[in-house]
Amino acid sequence: MVGASTASIIGSSSPALTALVAWITINETLNVIQSIGIGVVTLGIALLSAEEFVKSLKIRG
Repeated sequence: MVGASTASIIGSSSPALTALVAWITINETLNVIQSIGIGVVTLGIALLSAEEFVKSLKIRG
C-alpha cells in the first residue's frame, strides 16, 4: 500500500541490491562497469528520493 513513486524507487533499487547481496554472501566479483552501474542507479534513486522529499516540504510549508 505505497504510492507509485515509492514503488518505482523500490523497483529501481532491486538490481543494485541484488548485486550487493551476491557480493556479500557468495563473494561474487564485480567489475568496474558493474560497480559504476550500481553507483549510477543508487545516485538516481537518491535523486528521486530527494525530489520527493523536497516536494513534501513545499506542500507542508
